[in-house]
Amino acid sequence: MALYKVTKAEDAFQYFPPGHFDVRCTRLHTADDLEGGKLTLGLSHFLPEGGAEMAEATLEMCYYIQKGEMTVAVENDNTEYVLHAGDSIRFMPGTQRAPKNTGIHVAEMLVMMLMK
Repeated sequence: MALYKVTKAEDAFQYFPPGHFDVRCTRLHTADDLEGGKLTLGLSHFLPEGGAEMAEATLEMCYYIQKGEMTVAVENDNTEYVLHAGDSIRFMPGTQRAPKNTGIHVAEMLVMMLMK
């Protein structure tokens, strides 16, 4: 049983989550990379005005802004958070959220999901 997995940049693969626009999403790790694994990690590059439609988080997840600016609307409490490089936001299942690049440059966001 493997205890770790290395993913080189050239081995990341593109995926197409529903409701996303003007973004390139790449998967770095999936929960099934390792036996018993639960963590999935993606890196998304959002063009200015790119984002995702309001949707419910079905898993525990976290967004970490590596570069640029993202605004995350949270419908549960009708609040918007403007996040910059180094900022993060964590969600529990049931959170209605919509990220959008509100800056003028491409934004990079790590997306971490804890699978069941």
